[in-house]
Amino acid sequence: QSGDVLSTYWTGEVPANRAPRVTQLEVTNANPYGLAKGQEIEVSLQTQDPDGDELSVEWTVKPESQERSIGGDYESSIAPIDVKIVKDGIRNATITMPMESGAYRIFATVRDGKGHGGTINLPVFVGSPEGDE
Repeated sequence: QSGDVLSTYWTGEVPANRAPRVTQLEVTNANPYGLAKGQEIEVSLQTQDPDGDELSVEWTVKPESQERSIGGDYESSIAPIDVKIVKDGIRNATITMPMESGAYRIFATVRDGKGHGGTINLPVFVGSPEGDE
């Protein structure tokens, strides 16, 4: 969406095809900040395409970044971890949490098949913040 706004600002015209809007990502069956190791969680995504384009979604889980930068400073890309993700249509998935305690982020990247996309992420915590080893 922000790319569409910038394009309109720079050119004075609304893009012919606009990016999907991704407005919400939530865990629907558990507290995202106290998940058990290996717990299956259900996630739900709210998205729509202003042009009515058919959408696809890619779900990933990544460990929380350990880099502490400020205000848009460069951070290295973090590889997704290998967890079981079962899609249920475009807006829902069941994700099995990692077997290691720690902070993670669930990412959903929505694409319209025409070169546009939107992404959203949700922080989650596996284990107890006090330690559960």
